[in-house]
Amino acid sequence: MEFEGANMRNWSFVVAFILFLGLLFPTLMILPVNVSGSTLYVGGAGPGNYTSIQGAIDDASPGDTVNVFSGVYYENVIVNKTISLVGEGRDTTIIDGNGSGNMVHVSADWVNISGFTVRNGGQSLGLPPHSMGVWLHYAQNCSVTDSSISNNEFGLLLSSANGTTITGNVISSNHLDGITIVSSNHNTVVNNTVMSNWEFGIALYYSANNTLADNNVSNNHDAVGLLYASGNTIKENTFSDHLQGVSLTHSENNSVYHNNFVNNSQPAYDDTGANEWDDGYPSGGNHWSDYAGVDDCSGLNQSDCPDPDGIGDTGYSIEPDSKDNYPLMEPLPVGGHPPGNQRPVCEITHPEEHARMHETYSITGSAHDEDGTVVAVDISIDGGPWIPVNETTSWSYEWDTTEVDNGEYTIHARCLDDDGAYDIASVVVDVHNPTEEEMMYGEIFFWTAVVLVVVIAITGLLLEVKRRKKEES
Repeated sequence: MEFEGANMRNWSFVVAFILFLGLLFPTLMILPVNVSGSTLYVGGAGPGNYTSIQGAIDDASPGDTVNVFSGVYYENVIVNKTISLVGEGRDTTIIDGNGSGNMVHVSADWVNISGFTVRNGGQSLGLPPHSMGVWLHYAQNCSVTDSSISNNEFGLLLSSANGTTITGNVISSNHLDGITIVSSNHNTVVNNTVMSNWEFGIALYYSANNTLADNNVSNNHDAVGLLYASGNTIKENTFSDHLQGVSLTHSENNSVYHNNFVNNSQPAYDDTGANEWDDGYPSGGNHWSDYAGVDDCSGLNQSDCPDPDGIGDTGYSIEPDSKDNYPLMEPLPVGGHPPGNQRPVCEITHPEEHARMHETYSITGSAHDEDGTVVAVDISIDGGPWIPVNETTSWSYEWDTTEVDNGEYTIHARCLDDDGAYDIASVVVDVHNPTEEEMMYGEIFFWTAVVLVVVIAITGLLLEVKRRKKEES
């Protein structure tokens, strides 16, 4: 009898456990996954530290961080796995190619590089194949930040690399272009200094939906050149001291506004007439240092006189079919914020980097401004239009991920203060809503579990009935 009682308790446990698995399984299919790795050290005096950057990368696993102490490392680096490569400081952690080969070649997704000087790559005397300081080739959703790239042929090259963030870098004195983007979409080039490169400061070829913002581009042969590139945004930059400023060749549906064009021999070129050179009224267009118009009037047609509004009364002609309709009389500070004004700080607190999302997901964040007030917060999904969110200092946005395909997306949050300064935060996430096949298998598993539970329950009940009959007899 005691055995049968124990047996019944075991059956009850099995029933409960299977029921628990049946309820848990659909949840396990859609739980977000975050991976954190180990840290490998290069240089320094620590025990077990690597002597070369490549040696640490070769031994690293996806998700690891390779932390490089200050020093000069004479090597060419290949990054072929998802890692973070972090230097101790941009001016003190130096990768030097000693005049040979590509400096840093990235061929994996989700690679983050920051805190290096990358210099002295190979020189081919203008003949292909060319060498690159940092080359992202078929590498998606990477970042290159707070680094100096100089004295290579191409400084930073993206080829078939989407979703890249390039920010806070100094890219100078390269023998061809500073930044080159080829067949690459949805990249963000923000807050970089690009100067004294022998060809283009920034060049885009066959690329779409990229953003160039808040960059100081000076003393290159040409500032920015687009060839067969569409849907790109060029805003809030300063282009100074070039033979040519912004050149749009066979390129359509690009937006160029709130930039400073200063002391360029030919400020702009547009051979299609299918691009926008201003942001409408009253936002305005660009500042042109050679603009000869006056500002006596205001309004959509600049016909309300006398009433100056900081916008020229006549447009700035670029080509016969291209015009900045609302040229700005005064230059804008780079980044669109007045001198002395501190930027607001914009943060995305949820989701975390590489979080897995499904169904309707709440994106949350915060914003604050030390010397002013945050007046607006907007969200952009994967380079799409800016969407206002509710609240400012503590904000949220409900994103229905079922409206997009499964895959990787970059979420940008933009916070604007009352002086016109802004900050942009971003996070890369993975959307995965169960497919019909996954849902089918989930239902099959669930109903199989239900049937098992019912069978086990009935079996247990029959055993209990049999036991009682035995007792009665």
